[in-house]
Amino acid sequence: EGTNHIQALDLVGRKLPMHGGRLLRVFSDEITNAIRDSAGTPEMAEFLEPLKAEAKRLTATTMELGGKLPTDPELLGAIASNYLNQFALVTLAYVWVREAKAALGRPDGDPVRQSKLQCARYYMQMVLPEAAAYAAKVAVGKGVVTDIDVDLL
Repeated sequence: EGTNHIQALDLVGRKLPMHGGRLLRVFSDEITNAIRDSAGTPEMAEFLEPLKAEAKRLTATTMELGGKLPTDPELLGAIASNYLNQFALVTLAYVWVREAKAALGRPDGDPVRQSKLQCARYYMQMVLPEAAAYAAKVAVGKGVVTDIDVDLL
């Protein structure tokens, strides 16, 4: 499996439906627990809210796909890479929430604390918003890919 699209096809076509979707539920539970564990810390709000919103969007995207993919095999190839990118961005947001929580446990003047919080803030504000664009691309479906008149190429 050397390419990004092969990995995406494997994620969407094999791993997500595996065990009745249990893998995604476990991952979603991890995100929910991370949000719940940090919800009482006011300094975490700027990290938790974006993660919460994009995790919710990822779940909605996944549920939408779950209803369509079994009856439309062409859809898989059209959306897999965009879905993988959306999933990856949400996953990294989850990692940055954990990093931010750990950083807040360090002393106020600690450069590691400052660096981790600054990087987490950058990710949440400048990188994670791209997940919404990938979700929008997934929502387009297959038509723009499969309805191409090859004679016009």
